[in-house]
Order: sequence, then C-alpha cells, then structure tokens
Amino acid sequence: MRIAVWDTEYAVQVMIETALELEGNCVFLSADGKSFLDIVQLTQPEVAVVDVLPEYYGKYREIEIIRQALSLNPTLQLIALSTDKAAICRVNVLFPSVRCIMKPFSLFNFRRSLHEMVRIPEAEH
Repeated sequence: MRIAVWDTEYAVQVMIETALELEGNCVFLSADGKSFLDIVQLTQPEVAVVDVLPEYYGKYREIEIIRQALSLNPTLQLIALSTDKAAICRVNVLFPSVRCIMKPFSLFNFRRSLHEMVRIPEAEH
C-alpha cells in the first residue's frame, strides 16, 4: 500500500515510516504541505497521515491541505495526528471520514486504526 506522511517532527516521520515499511508498505515522507500535495498527486496513495498543528501555529493551513489532497485523490483515506484537542475537533467536524489520533500515541493504536480503516487483518504479535 502507498502511504503519504506529512509530519513536522522528523522523529515522528521516521517512527511511522519504519513501522509501516516493516509491514511492506511504500511510505512517502513530507515535512511541509506543498511537498505533501505533490506526493499525493504523483503517487496517488491509498492512505495519508497528516500532522494537524494547533491554530496558533498553522492558521488552519492543514485544513486547506486536507481539502486539496482529497480533491486530488477523492478515494484517499486520511489519518490526522495532533497534540491539540481543538484541532482534532475541527478535523472531525469538517471531515467526518478522517480518523483522528491524539499525540502522543502508541504505534499499536496507530497501526490498529490504519488496519481498521483499510480493513487489513492485524498481524499476530
């Protein structure tokens, strides 16, 4: 599966990339909205993971990026990550189909959400 990941924290990018590649996924990393949209357009991923910053950092830019990503790829399934409850609520209201996960999160819960979203059976641990 192709998965685009946009997170501002390199450590989070690497953690997600490592976990997903170990499952055989092809992961494309981005640290900014423009390169994320380029990745979505060029690779047509099945899933995207987006870091949603609190309002005072992002000025809602992630909301617009999510809209554009869904416009480029209407079947794209999204997971939104954030440390900010208000940001998660905003995404839930505007995009009911987007899975939202609060940071910090466990990889187990992240992978479970991803597997449920795309209906992949979880591997035995």
